[in-house]
Amino acid sequence: MEDIWRVTRLIVFLCAMAISLALIGVYGVVAFAVNRRAKEMGIRIALGASSKDIYRAVLGSSGRPIAIGLLIGLAMTVTAWSALASLLRNEKFTVNVLDPTIYAVTAILLVGAALAAMLIPARRATQVDPVMVLRDE
Repeated sequence: MEDIWRVTRLIVFLCAMAISLALIGVYGVVAFAVNRRAKEMGIRIALGASSKDIYRAVLGSSGRPIAIGLLIGLAMTVTAWSALASLLRNEKFTVNVLDPTIYAVTAILLVGAALAAMLIPARRATQVDPVMVLRDE
């Protein structure tokens, strides 16, 4: 019985590390992509765009790749786990590799990290002084 708990703790630890690395990676890539467009957003504000327009542009341009990546990732994960399910069967415990709760929680965490990565730089860009942006150009 002690071996099962050790294996379970190891699996939970490795899963927590994997999701942490995925969240950090998604946040970093999306925040970098949005930060690169900060001058563009400042110019849009100088030309009369509202904060709502800036948020819509950021969510539209960054949201599509995130949604597509999430769908492809979920499809690949389900396929890989289905192929490996026979290796996870054991007489002491079983693992449900198609548990929808796990996939839903993971997707929500990744989308939350991506939204934070998009909205924080977008909010900063809406507070930029348009005159300073135009002077830099």
